[in-house]
Amino acid sequence: MDVMALTDMISLQENLSAFGYVLLKGWEPELTTEETAGALGISIDIATRLPKSGIPNVQTLTPKSTDLAPKNQYSGTFGLGEFPFHSDLAHWSVPPRYFMLRCIQGSPTVATQLLHIDKITEAIDVSLLRKAVLLPRARMPNAHYCLLPLSFQRGEVAGIRWDPLFLRPYNDAAVAVGLALDNQRWGELLRSVVLEEPGDTLIVDNWRILHGRSAIDAKSTERKLERIYLDEIKGYDDECYGRE
Repeated sequence: MDVMALTDMISLQENLSAFGYVLLKGWEPELTTEETAGALGISIDIATRLPKSGIPNVQTLTPKSTDLAPKNQYSGTFGLGEFPFHSDLAHWSVPPRYFMLRCIQGSPTVATQLLHIDKITEAIDVSLLRKAVLLPRARMPNAHYCLLPLSFQRGEVAGIRWDPLFLRPYNDAAVAVGLALDNQRWGELLRSVVLEEPGDTLIVDNWRILHGRSAIDAKSTERKLERIYLDEIKGYDDECYGRE
């Protein structure tokens, strides 16, 4: 597996800037996910932002077949199969900047697959990305939803959003982008990260990385991760969490 583990003196922020993700192997497994998020950054209080959503700040992720998962979750559509590339909470006006996955019970055969924005812009015409507009799929009759740009800019950071399940293309440019994402053979352009041991911690820049999941095999049905969203990441050097 081609993974990037933090094993030198480059700061956490610099690694995220360069690669779009950081893998911390076996980092402080005795800490809770909330404690880990507090040590590494500033987490998002979902209850404050979305008081009626019922979404906890820390979400538990376990494999589920389609008949056991709600339809508003990826498992409800894809079950134990491969998850397509997407952004987390892409339907927000501005998606969370980062998310963190914390291994509780891992698997050596299931990977989180990562696709960097730079690889996308090399393969797909940038003008299409800039023109593409998306619309959340209606979950309630007569509900009104705002159009969302696929690409966006916040300060000096260019970001994209994509979710083939909960967002639908609104214009021809968005349709073209979706076809390109589906049909492109990303192959060696992908990074695959395996969360295998308790404490393995993956931090992903949700604006600059699309992510998916490989299929769940029979030996990995007990896999358990916890996820939390973050607004900011603190700059820690390697001395803060040790070397491998």
